[in-house]
Amino acid sequence: MRRAALFAVLASAALIAAGCSESSESKAAEPVALDVEMTDFIYEPGEIAVAERAEVTITATNASPFGKHNLLIVNDVFTELVQANDAIEADPGTLVAESGLVEPGESESLVVTFDEPGVYQFYCTVLGHFVAGMHGTITVES
Repeated sequence: MRRAALFAVLASAALIAAGCSESSESKAAEPVALDVEMTDFIYEPGEIAVAERAEVTITATNASPFGKHNLLIVNDVFTELVQANDAIEADPGTLVAESGLVEPGESESLVVTFDEPGVYQFYCTVLGHFVAGMHGTITVES
C-alpha cells in the first residue's frame, strides 16, 4: 500500500512539474508583422518594440525614387558604420538578418525571431546612408 501511495505522489509531482516546465519565458509571443518604409536617409518607423521570442516579419519598402536601400539588423547599437562592419567581421553572429538591395518602389521581407531581450540596430549599408541617419533600433522586451 505504501508503494502505491508513493508511486501516486511521484506521478502527481511529475505531472505538476511537466505542466510548470513550459513557463511564460519559454513560450513564443504572438507573431508580429511590421512595415518599414525606407526613404531618403531615414527609416519610418525608426524605433520598433517587439516581444522576446516573437516571430517578426519586417517588410522593408523602398519609397525613395532616387536609389537602392537595404536593411541589416545587428545585435548591438553602433555609432558608425565601420564599427558595425568590424563587429560583423569579428563575429558573424552579430548579424541577425539582412535584406538585399531593394530597388525604388520594391519591397523585401525579413523574418526574425529575437531570442534575447535588448536593443538591436537596423541600418542601411549604402555608402553615406548610415552617417546621414539611416538607422534605427528594435527594442526586444521580455
